[in-house]
Amino acid sequence: MISFHHAVASSNLFRIPIDRVRPHSSTTTNCTASVTNSTIKTCDVSSRTFGKISVAQSSVLESLVNEADAYFIGIILIGTPGQTFLIDFDTGSSDLWIPSSSCTSDCAGFNKYSSAKSTTYIFNGKPFSITYGDDSSVQGFLSIDTVTISGIAVKTQTFAQCTSLNGMNGNVNDGILGLAYPSLTRDGEKPVFYNMWSQGLISEAIFSFYLNADPNAISGGELIFGGVDSSKYTGSVTYIPVVLEGYWEFQMTSVTVGSTIVSGSAYAIADTGTTLIIGPVTEVTALNRALGGTLDSASGL
Repeated sequence: MISFHHAVASSNLFRIPIDRVRPHSSTTTNCTASVTNSTIKTCDVSSRTFGKISVAQSSVLESLVNEADAYFIGIILIGTPGQTFLIDFDTGSSDLWIPSSSCTSDCAGFNKYSSAKSTTYIFNGKPFSITYGDDSSVQGFLSIDTVTISGIAVKTQTFAQCTSLNGMNGNVNDGILGLAYPSLTRDGEKPVFYNMWSQGLISEAIFSFYLNADPNAISGGELIFGGVDSSKYTGSVTYIPVVLEGYWEFQMTSVTVGSTIVSGSAYAIADTGTTLIIGPVTEVTALNRALGGTLDSASGL
């Protein structure tokens, strides 16, 4: 996935590696991923559940973890000195939130932000609440501090300290960093990527994802801020216009399985926060029929 805003030429890239977390299957929740020397240390317990499924100089590369083939996470720092968080980089939302040190609901096992430990913290205090496509939600209040991604410091970034988490039990990621348009933010704040661009930290208003398709690879891929790594693809980039600035929404000509057209022209969004294909009942039913899929009553999928 490649997203552009008023791009100018540059050869420098900031890379955020994406490390892979092995898939898990049961409901054990007594293990969390930890970070040692800016490297994600994966959990060696063979089971976790994951609550979130919702509808990263001149450029930056962020390493990401493939979290149970459900979402990809990487490391960011908030505050001075930096406090470490494992973050889901989500193109299906626009806010940045992490658990607060004052979190009182379902916060066990997560890294928590303490404003008292940061010399660059600025009080905001406005209430914050967001609900995702799977009905998971968080509540808290807005704050301002420095957010550092792969060594690049984004100053005076507004984010949410969350005091209540709902439906997040078992998640490896501490929080979410939204990469969609500003219109999707809860309170009109400027998203991290937009601040990165306006503060001159990247020379191209581009971010791009490389997601490793090898299920046995340790690396899940990488998120690049400020450009595209041409070594990760062949041919040329195909440009698709955004039809509505909110989500990364585009128009599809059709959906086909073999020679069977299961849907005509339709609008879709590119969302790194979910692995699901979600659509109208008629079209999804036709797609499942063409693929030979059957309903799993236990999962509803």
